[in-house]
Amino acid sequence: MIDNQWQFREIDSSLFKAFLFAAKELNFTRAAQKAALTQSGVSQKIGRLEAQIGLPLFLRVNKSVSLTEAGQVLLDFIERQQDELENLFEELGQGARALSGVVRYGMPHSCLFTPHFPLLLNARERFPRVSLKVELCANEEVIERLLRRELDFGFITKRSENPSLDHEPFAVEEYALVGKRGERGHCPSSRSLSYELLLISGEINSLHGAVTMLSHGAAWSVVPAHIGDQELERGEVQVFPGTEKKKIKSEVHIVSLKGNRQPARVRAVLDAFNRMKKPPQ
Repeated sequence: MIDNQWQFREIDSSLFKAFLFAAKELNFTRAAQKAALTQSGVSQKIGRLEAQIGLPLFLRVNKSVSLTEAGQVLLDFIERQQDELENLFEELGQGARALSGVVRYGMPHSCLFTPHFPLLLNARERFPRVSLKVELCANEEVIERLLRRELDFGFITKRSENPSLDHEPFAVEEYALVGKRGERGHCPSSRSLSYELLLISGEINSLHGAVTMLSHGAAWSVVPAHIGDQELERGEVQVFPGTEKKKIKSEVHIVSLKGNRQPARVRAVLDAFNRMKKPPQ
């Protein structure tokens, strides 16, 4: 069990840097490189931390390194401390210079094809010391990782009913039935379509791969319209005749944990996204 009465004031916080890099990398060699220390220096500092706390922070089995329960508690404490420091500088009106660290968010593959991601990269001059860690994953995985606090926020194309989550409408995504120009061989002749009538020519879990399959005549498929538009401009694919004005629409939401006050660096990134929702007048 972890002793919750740790006397953190008796711990040398100058040792946190080595621990933080080691906890993130779970590799002392890489941690030493990123912390600008020697590997023995990292080991010595972590050893001193473990002596001060009285508990091991890392579990070492052969060449594998993982955090112990005490190590995870210390990591959570340091990250909360960094977040509070950001909030302090923000309240003092000096938030811009204090914004640093990692912002983690997840989104479905289709969101990568929209203009929002490049716009965010252009907006990074407002927070140049913030590092973006973007995970491409399906709606369900975005939600699962958010609930495990592995992400700060996420984008989903299907609203969740989980009561622990807040949803903020962000954009509308359209979908279209597209395929290679002149190809209709994969479509059933029946006017009443069903999954059973479809001729399945392949499966792939990548939108890049799916678009390549479409442009080479492997199939027809429903894809986000902004992806198909890129191929339409090149004349490689076409919207299925008769469906041009029948695009399916789905609202994209920014999703986050309800009641969770985000660190200033996360709020800065979210603010950049929110600015995209309403173009300047």
